[in-house]
Amino acid sequence: MEEVMMQNSAQEPEQPDFDQLLAANRDYQSAFDRKVGQALQTARAKWEREAGAQREQMAEALRRQADSDAQARVAEREQTLELREAEFARRLRQVGVAERLTRSGLPASFAPWLTGDTEEECAERVAQFDGMFHTAIADAVRERMSGGAPAEPTPSPALDASTLKGMSPREINQRWSEIQQALSQHT
Repeated sequence: MEEVMMQNSAQEPEQPDFDQLLAANRDYQSAFDRKVGQALQTARAKWEREAGAQREQMAEALRRQADSDAQARVAEREQTLELREAEFARRLRQVGVAERLTRSGLPASFAPWLTGDTEEECAERVAQFDGMFHTAIADAVRERMSGGAPAEPTPSPALDASTLKGMSPREINQRWSEIQQALSQHT
């Protein structure tokens, strides 16, 4: 068997190693260097394109995020400003309602409850309140003035010496002014 192997190896020409081939022929070495250089340049260019595209994608994502954050802050500020403006407008309407109440001779302290969402609503509420307030006052005055029928005066019994003797010291103190009058009339 060894002979067969030796024969096969003798018959086949031995192929040179790639490094030996390049070292033996400088033209091969230059061609190989050019091919490797081109492959490296192509790979580097591809890598730079991909890295550039990736950087641009990241930059675009950061820009979109920054824009989104800025828009959210602007929207929040606008909402805060709108709330402040609405509160300011409500306060102005409340001041106007207080002035109307004062001109009508009504207490301005009712302004917070009579302030509406619009000037027309405020004016309507003040007019309704004015009518109800004056009606309520008129009714209360009328009721107090009408009152009940006056009570008939009850004559007090005349005070004489026998009545005085039967009175307790407390009763005398309660009716002292009458007793003085009665005594002054008898003297």
